[in-house]
Formats: sequence, structure tokens, C-alpha cells
Amino acid sequence: MGERYIPQDTQRAVRQKCRFGCIICGSPIFQYHHVQPFESVRRHEVENLVLLCGTHHDQVTRGQITEAVIKEYSTSPHNLRAGFTSGAIAGRYSGCEGVILLGEMGFTYEFETDGVGVAISIGGRPVLFFSKEGRALLLSMELFEPGAGIVLKIVRGEMVIATGVWDYRYEGRTLRIWSEQFTSVVEMTFSDRGPSIQKGVIKGRHTVLGISANGLSVNGVQAMAGFSLHNGCLHFPDDGDGETLIAGGVVNSR
Repeated sequence: MGERYIPQDTQRAVRQKCRFGCIICGSPIFQYHHVQPFESVRRHEVENLVLLCGTHHDQVTRGQITEAVIKEYSTSPHNLRAGFTSGAIAGRYSGCEGVILLGEMGFTYEFETDGVGVAISIGGRPVLFFSKEGRALLLSMELFEPGAGIVLKIVRGEMVIATGVWDYRYEGRTLRIWSEQFTSVVEMTFSDRGPSIQKGVIKGRHTVLGISANGLSVNGVQAMAGFSLHNGCLHFPDDGDGETLIAGGVVNSR
């Protein structure tokens, strides 16, 4: 018990207790902190561990936030009062080219000026897209739990996570969300130019797009895989009728 490594089960219990964010500000980018210093207790107990973002962890280390304050916040973490975590930068890029991968499908956008590059729209509403704003290239999208609500939302390069999920981990560049034990609903990686989504669900009112390693399914039926689209968009109807359209762009096999 004297080792510094925190067991995975303990880490998960702390994430669940703190609702997947810093207990002070709610950020979903966090570190594990021992309320009573590890050097004193030499063990990892859920009751003595909390989540802190880098800024607040640094303030604790510098003595600017006291142990008493941390104990107060630990009884009522920021995200306990919210349906989503606070926002954190994720899906913010620079340059003029962005790439979105959905399993084996690829969408590439080259911007000459500020504007919006839509990869997927449902019923005329953009649901997965880049916005070019000056030097910034900003991702926007929503991913859902099948048959339920939003679990991940990214708006103009700022990410929030639903606090009611079973577990969430963002390690390195890889993000995963579980709706219940052993049931992952989001698996994705943030690369240098955009996201690579291996598992997730995008929803309209009547249209459900399932993302897997094989590509896209529409309302449970495998529909598209194995091609890339350059500066184009997939338009899906959302009224139970109509056909999927590819608007503009150049289609290539992968």
C-alpha cells in the first residue's frame, strides 16, 4: 500500500465520486490529489482522494489553497450540481487543413478563408464540422449514448462530459466514455489535425448514425465505409424519408 501508483479501481471510484472533473471548477482535465499528503498516510483511499485541474493542483502545492478548503469542496464537488462538466480545450487545432476520421471513413477540409466545413448534417442541421476562425480550426460535435442523451459535447473546440456516465477517461490523446461497466459508448483519439472516432452515436430527431471501426450505420443498418471525402458533406434526411446525399467535394476510395 506504500506505492505511489493508484490502483485502477480506486481511480475510477474517485472519478465517479467527483463526477469526472475538478472539485473546484469542474474541468474534465484533472489530476489525482491526496487531501492528506501521501507521504503521511502511505495509502490510497477513495475518501482521501479528489480530482483537481492542473491550476488548482498547483495552487494547493504552493499553499494557496488549504487542506480545509479542499475538504469543503470534496463534500460537494462542482460537478455534483451540474449535468455536464465545465469546459476544457479539446478539438482545437491550428492551420488550414482539418481531418475527421469515422472508422474507415475520412473527411478532409482545406480552408482558404474563415468559414465552416461540414462533414455531416442531419435534416439540414450541421452535426459534425470544423469552423475556421483566424488561425484557429475549431471542432464541433455531439455524441450520444444509444437510446439516451448526450455524453460528449464539443462546441468550437471546447469539450464537456455528461456527469451521469459510468466512467470517463482522457489519457494522452485517447478519450473513452462508458455508460455502464464494460459498455463503452465513445472511443476516439485527437490527432494533430482532427479527431479519429472509432465508436460513437450521432443523432437527429429520427435518424441515428452509429460510428464503428467499419464506418457508418444509419438506424442500425450498415450504410457507408471505405471512402474519403475532400471538402464535401454527407447530408442525411431526418424525417424517415429521402436519400443520403453527398454535397460537393471529391470522393476517393480508401
